[in-house]
Amino acid sequence: WDLRKGDKCGQDVKYNLPITACAFSPDGKFLAHAIGYDWSRGPDEYYPQQMKPQLYIHQLQQVDIVAPNR
Repeated sequence: WDLRKGDKCGQDVKYNLPITACAFSPDGKFLAHAIGYDWSRGPDEYYPQQMKPQLYIHQLQQVDIVAPNR
């Protein structure tokens, strides 16, 4: 997001499951996030074969982390 304008800067990423964790690497060069089942829905709606947790690691580019000029 461009905080100054309130506009979206990138593309939407579509997942079938919610993001359950997110963290930057200590050097700020990578962003890791996990998707998985939302346990607040209870165990009865969990289908392990269709809702396997996944981990994604994104190498950040300068454009991803620098705020636009004000």
